[in-house]
Amino acid sequence: MKVPTIIAALVAVAFTAPVFAAPATSPFSSNGTLVDDDGFLSSRVVKYNTKEMAAIAAKYEEVVHGGNALIRSNAVAKAAISSDIIPFCVGYAANPSRVRVFRNKLSCAIQGWVTLYVFTAHTKKDDYLAASPLCVGFAENPTRSMYFSGKTSCTEGGWTSEYSFYASTNVHDYVTMWQAYNPHRMLLYPEYKGNQKGWKEAYTQHTRSMFRPAADNELKTFKSEYILHLEVHKKLSIASIPDAKTLRCVSLMIEHTTHRKITLTPFSLDGRNLPGYSADAYDAKCSDLVLKSTIELSRISVGGYGALEVQINKKTYAAISLGVATEADPYHYRTALLESLRSGQPVIVTKNDKFDTNTGLIAYFQGAAYAIGSGDFWNADF
Repeated sequence: MKVPTIIAALVAVAFTAPVFAAPATSPFSSNGTLVDDDGFLSSRVVKYNTKEMAAIAAKYEEVVHGGNALIRSNAVAKAAISSDIIPFCVGYAANPSRVRVFRNKLSCAIQGWVTLYVFTAHTKKDDYLAASPLCVGFAENPTRSMYFSGKTSCTEGGWTSEYSFYASTNVHDYVTMWQAYNPHRMLLYPEYKGNQKGWKEAYTQHTRSMFRPAADNELKTFKSEYILHLEVHKKLSIASIPDAKTLRCVSLMIEHTTHRKITLTPFSLDGRNLPGYSADAYDAKCSDLVLKSTIELSRISVGGYGALEVQINKKTYAAISLGVATEADPYHYRTALLESLRSGQPVIVTKNDKFDTNTGLIAYFQGAAYAIGSGDFWNADF
């Protein structure tokens, strides 16, 4: 779901209170959900061909890195900001409906859990990007996770602290946390109308980005085009983030990117011309980097495909490859760029065959294809 930057910053204050308010009495079943609730949530679980995706990943390694996994892993490890921003996988289980949040995972296929979606968040406090802590508690019988906002420890009410992270501030993505009792548990899913299913709204969680595994019926265009992106990726190199100041300004440049498409004519956009970027960089205490900031369009291109790069001082910190025919909501490009920044790798972006490009796209990174989108994108059956 998209929300304007200013609104996101204002409502981020919702991350200030613990979560233990009991849900209101309702006519629903004792476990707090309707009988068709599991059917809805189970239909959000994407099935895809893991063998085929492994073959695509192998081809990527062969073409882009010459089949030398060591070269790739060293370069990615150097560039990735893995210790500061990591993925969290939201896994689902039924009877009763509940979730478990797995730290630093892109898949929840662990001990019977299935993947609903993935979000990314800061592991370290940043006064501008992520200032509010959130503790993830764990309980058994049945196994499940629970959020405690404003806390780094959550050993109360029978819960055990599992880990904590920091809620994002300047973001487009958010999800409502719903809770129920008997047993006390939570549910997380973008666009989910939990109040219609017997759940009580707790608060809003803000994240840097959200995405889910791509289904086979979304990947026809990706499978036909991905090989054409690889020549662009061979020429791209992602630099490592040297300090918190650079991370802030790169994140803000991504936030303010407004491009809907690229052409094959190289074009460089000065950071000063990104609406709102200079003012936000001043607030983020990285304004000395504004004059060194650029968005590079098709600086690198091969055939009908080119790169969109986020640069500071002529170093690329995030990049995606696009076809010239791919015109989309800039929000989706921002999500892909954030994943490039996080993973230390360029990201392939193609059309999603199930949605128009203003609703959703496909992004390929870290050896798998993911679907990114907003609105109706999250309510589709598979």
